[in-house]
Amino acid sequence: MFTNNPRIVTDGIKGCWDPLMPDTATSATLLYEQVGSGVDGTMYNGGCLDFDGSDDYVLFGSYTPGNGSWTVSMWVNADAFSNYTLLSNTSGSPVASAFYIETGGKISYSNYDGAPGWQYHFGGTTLSTGTWYLCTWVNYAGASASTATMKMFVNGVADSSEFGSVFTTNGGPVDAIGRQTGSYFNGKIADVKFYDVALSDANVKELYDDSKVIIPSGVSQTNLKRWWPMIDGGGTIAYDGSGNGKDGTLTNMDPATDWTREGGAPALITGFNRPLFFAGSDYLTTANIVVPAGGNNYTVSLWFNQYSQTSAAQEMIAQWSPSTSSNAFFLGTIATNNIRFSDNWNSVSIGSWAAKTWHHLAAVSTDSNAYLYLNGSLVATKGSALTYTGQDYLYIGKQGSLAGEYFLGLMNEVLVYDAALVLADIQALAATGPNGGPLPPDPYAVSYSAASTSNIIGYWRNDGNTNWIDRSSNSNDMTAVGALDARIFKQGYNGTASTSTGRDGQGFPLLCKNVGALGGNDSTYYTAIGNDTPTQIGGLGSLEAWVFPSEDKWMYFYWKGYNADNSLYLGYHAAAPDKWFFGSYYSASYKYFYWRGVGQSTYADFANKWHCLTMTFDKTLLSDNWKVYHNGVYADATDYTTDLGTSTHSVQVGGGGRYWVGQIGPIRLYDRVLSPSEITQNFNAQRSRFNI
Repeated sequence: MFTNNPRIVTDGIKGCWDPLMPDTATSATLLYEQVGSGVDGTMYNGGCLDFDGSDDYVLFGSYTPGNGSWTVSMWVNADAFSNYTLLSNTSGSPVASAFYIETGGKISYSNYDGAPGWQYHFGGTTLSTGTWYLCTWVNYAGASASTATMKMFVNGVADSSEFGSVFTTNGGPVDAIGRQTGSYFNGKIADVKFYDVALSDANVKELYDDSKVIIPSGVSQTNLKRWWPMIDGGGTIAYDGSGNGKDGTLTNMDPATDWTREGGAPALITGFNRPLFFAGSDYLTTANIVVPAGGNNYTVSLWFNQYSQTSAAQEMIAQWSPSTSSNAFFLGTIATNNIRFSDNWNSVSIGSWAAKTWHHLAAVSTDSNAYLYLNGSLVATKGSALTYTGQDYLYIGKQGSLAGEYFLGLMNEVLVYDAALVLADIQALAATGPNGGPLPPDPYAVSYSAASTSNIIGYWRNDGNTNWIDRSSNSNDMTAVGALDARIFKQGYNGTASTSTGRDGQGFPLLCKNVGALGGNDSTYYTAIGNDTPTQIGGLGSLEAWVFPSEDKWMYFYWKGYNADNSLYLGYHAAAPDKWFFGSYYSASYKYFYWRGVGQSTYADFANKWHCLTMTFDKTLLSDNWKVYHNGVYADATDYTTDLGTSTHSVQVGGGGRYWVGQIGPIRLYDRVLSPSEITQNFNAQRSRFNI
């Protein structure tokens, strides 16, 4: 069963858990052990929404599949069956469609067309409660609506009912997940997709076989009309990853409890981003002045997705303090459809923009004028230079050092230039994809008309909720302060099959790349593996793990046991003496063992990078019997004389109550001590996968 890079050492291997190597069609459920021991892991690192069957639903802008070909696909786990609606129109009025599970536990479809009224069709496969299923409805357009054909699928297999449609109109408007009037779904739903083409049987099977697939083979990105992964993990918005900006709003749902993880939901084994959501109380700051004073040539460029427009000011980026009051730099909204660009160009009407939708904003200052651009178009000209002279530290998300005027929503790709960009430059930064959503370029690869890459004096991407690293050469790193609410955006924008252009569902470049690794977000994402022999090291053995840490905190990538003899904890500890990886074990009392990677001198050197960690243990040695290697190179050793990691507790990969933030790749266990040359061999065999 075990298949892997032939250069990887296989002698003595007892367990291999590699998310890149699923071996059955239910890879969305389990992390398969590849050697054949049968000790598979249940992944709790997917995401879903839990509907209570009473009044919970997700409301989105009405969508009408119509009479043509189309496909609806979603993962479903029902708590009960009683005509529960999965997807429909909230009013249930005429010309409405309903996708639901009827009382007998079969997926169903109904449509209203006036005469003869409601028409129904029931599937043939009986579902069970408490079990995840991929349910798919495919409508094949015929010569007329009455000759169209619908086929329903369960877990990638055609349901027993393929039929010539009796509906005179197919695909009426739908606007809600989990509700039709008087009928609410009771259970969990994840990964809802609409396509405006009929997927083939092979396409549907592809969606089921591999949870990384968003756009099946032969299907265009523009055919994906809606995609709610439901993996966001917080807040009241289910973000649309299709690029069409059709987000859903959680209604009568509790964000604290209804976002949940469930073994069997589509797993997070692709690339993803974990951006900071500005919740109206958090912000970022750096102890540096970045934006020049008024009357100088400069440009501020950013993407924003404002949760709501209000009459109160919401600052996106500011340099203000009490000492510079009424004489400082701001860029933000000050009323509906109004922008504030410094204190002396205030309440500038630039036309309407939609809330909960991505927009590009650029503010340009020169020695004689100032300009505002929205979505690549010039929308306001001041006619004279900005005259403010007050300078203070840079803040993103609120009014400088004042505790107020917080921004509510998302921002990304924030850039400051010490040059006045012209329209062509702004349009390049405001680039959109085939569906009209953000597709910003690498600003260091843009061919500027009125600037060069040397004019970039600050550049921050929203890819971490504790700090934003300045990607320019000026080290203006931003530290996040406040509630630190975050979202997860799965890879897939412009995706085809199991690959992507390296962007998340909103169109922004990925921090955590798609290398087939488990994803973690500090919110109960983990994989549980049984406590049988292959998960133990004992008195003689080796453990190898590939890890990508993206937060400076105490967290585990491998955890076995809890306050029990011979427990083993491996992870990262922000409070460790040298703040790098650590191992610990428990035998009557804790003992910690810290080691740092070769060449890792600062947290920036260490974070957001892949590391291969290998530990060997041989209790027969009198000293240095617990050794650690980093990227194939010996790093450190300590002494321990009792069996290691043989606690009867199950293993949690990325769990143990201190959840891993970032990614975890393959983990391998051996019942012998690997030699230094074998450890180096394993590292070299896999380093290209992780771009080391």
